[in-house]
Amino acid sequence: MDILIVEDDHEKFDRICQVIKSCQDESQNKSENIIRATTVADSRQHLSEKHFDLMILDVRMPIREMECPDDTAGIQLLEQLFLDDEYNRPRYVVGLSGIEGLYSSASKKFHRHGWILLQYSPTDQSWCDALCYFVKHINTVASSSTKHLQADVVILAALEDPEFTSVREVFPELKGPRTLDGKTLYWEGNLVTKKGITRIVAGYSWQMGLTAAAVLTGKFINEFSPKLIAMTGICAGFEDSINLGDVIVATQSWEWQGGKIKDGPEGPTLFAAPEPYRASQSIITNLRSLSSDKNFSSKITREVYPQDVGETWAVHYGPIVSGLSVVASSTVMTEAQQQHRKMLGLEMEAYAIYAAADLNAHECKRVVLKGVCDFGTSEKADNFQKKAAMRSAICLRALITEKDID
Repeated sequence: MDILIVEDDHEKFDRICQVIKSCQDESQNKSENIIRATTVADSRQHLSEKHFDLMILDVRMPIREMECPDDTAGIQLLEQLFLDDEYNRPRYVVGLSGIEGLYSSASKKFHRHGWILLQYSPTDQSWCDALCYFVKHINTVASSSTKHLQADVVILAALEDPEFTSVREVFPELKGPRTLDGKTLYWEGNLVTKKGITRIVAGYSWQMGLTAAAVLTGKFINEFSPKLIAMTGICAGFEDSINLGDVIVATQSWEWQGGKIKDGPEGPTLFAAPEPYRASQSIITNLRSLSSDKNFSSKITREVYPQDVGETWAVHYGPIVSGLSVVASSTVMTEAQQQHRKMLGLEMEAYAIYAAADLNAHECKRVVLKGVCDFGTSEKADNFQKKAAMRSAICLRALITEKDID
């Protein structure tokens, strides 16, 4: 494997090399060809001459020789690689930053391109483990390019925080990140269930919305051929039907803004034309069986989310509709609710998950669970977001561990 390490700090470069060497698979007699660049200009030269399997990039680098390190140098290089065909784009990119403020600001820019930024520390082992996973993954793909990845359950989230961070807290078995294609990150692990070991894979989208959710769903189904694909996270609920912090299991979903807009007596009017897709009935039945226990919420939170044990919340079953925008208007919520008298929630992904799964050539079950964090009005209850995301993920864990998903 050919690796380009863009790093001007000698001690840090040596540590990176040690990590790479430590995760080599001696049984396969593999060796890594490592090339170092100490400036951005130097890295451009190497990238114009050679294809690299992996580029490890320090965010703060000198742009040219004899210049001071620039906080934006690494980001500039990434942007140039993305836009300019003059350079050979590496198959995988891993960023490193040991500066707290710089790490926070650069992380979103890395994720936007589907790449990962690790928080470097001379004492913490976390970044070493993550980098080692990347190297092993690349070697595995290279040695078995036709091998198809497999998973029993795929878990998706709309955004990294609070939805995917909650998934990782509820499913500590997930390890990663790995990358599918240099643009999509995933985590994987083995979950002990009543039926044995269940292989789980999880990931999150680069942005909210129907398009991103549909693309992500299709990609994960095609790559992992799961028995079940599920999404957890947060949504707006309808105040007359549900309480903050409750969990909604979407029995069906449609794009509530779909239809035809025509002029009416009161101006442009949406004449809705719902085309719903549904959750898998066997999954709904299994969840109903679990949640029928009046102590269900306290039982499932005791081990995973103990600080929530004293709270009272319920699981509801009914339609969740998806739209193109975040709603903070009671008028819009009322308009959407008129499409179905039993409507429970509104968000931006469920319809895409169900439609993409239903239309995929691979048959798999599907379900979307969302915790209610607000009522879709201007008075947003942001303090419920984490709690709602955690509860939806906990319900999914209970389903996978307690019931048959086949």
